[in-house]
Amino acid sequence: MADLKPIHSEQDYNEALQVVAELWGAKSGTPDGDKLDILATLIDVYENEHFPMDVPTPEAVAFFMAEEERDGQAAGTVFEIYEDRKGSFLFRLVTGTGEIIFHSDAFPSKAEALNAIRLLQKSASESRINEHAA
Repeated sequence: MADLKPIHSEQDYNEALQVVAELWGAKSGTPDGDKLDILATLIDVYENEHFPMDVPTPEAVAFFMAEEERDGQAAGTVFEIYEDRKGSFLFRLVTGTGEIIFHSDAFPSKAEALNAIRLLQKSASESRINEHAA
């Protein structure tokens, strides 16, 4: 992992994104998985510094939700990723009305949680239901 370095420029940032794309899906605890986790952290730091996003006020969120409802285009389901007090990453699937319809187990890294979400998104549309209950 000697080739890992801080991200100081847009070129460094783009190169890091390319490496992340190549390493995506690497298993945690492996050299590639560790490199992916470190790069994701470096990218996060760079993005927070260079592309800051203000947290919306509760009023702005309420206005947005009301506008979406009024237009008949309530937001669809979304995956929300969060970190618990132990430093593990979890995700949940939340409907446009705020109902939690799925909650994941804990993952040791954000990259692994994101990978699980992407696998769910890809495989859900291709999956079938096998009923084993009476």
